[in-house]
Amino acid sequence: VRWMPTEPGQNLGFYSVGQDGRVSQWTVQPSSLQYTDILDFGGKSQRNKSSSNNGEKITLEGTATCIAFSPKDKNVLLVGVDLGIVFQVNASSTSYGIIRYPAHSSPVRAIAWNSYHQKIFATCSADWTLKLWLQCSV
Repeated sequence: VRWMPTEPGQNLGFYSVGQDGRVSQWTVQPSSLQYTDILDFGGKSQRNKSSSNNGEKITLEGTATCIAFSPKDKNVLLVGVDLGIVFQVNASSTSYGIIRYPAHSSPVRAIAWNSYHQKIFATCSADWTLKLWLQCSV
């Protein structure tokens, strides 16, 4: 679970990743908790808007294990997967833009954005490696 950055007066919200294959966005209402599934790793496909992949469909295989928000854009998040893949998701539109990073050979355990250079992030894995990434450089 990761809390979403919010402005004063906005409802609190967070994202969750689950072993059922879903990444969900939750909104805390005064008397309820609302959710929207933004990704489903249960075999469904999402349209990839990345120009490097020419709009082809990407099958979201595996199970999400961790998430991290971009410090530059609150709509951009990274999702680590148990198959060693990292997906970059732009959650600001209904047809989520997805970039796929072939990161590790084992499950991704954590992702962290660099707070000084906002296009750099690090991933670590059960394969005992730590990798540094430049956003959008696959």
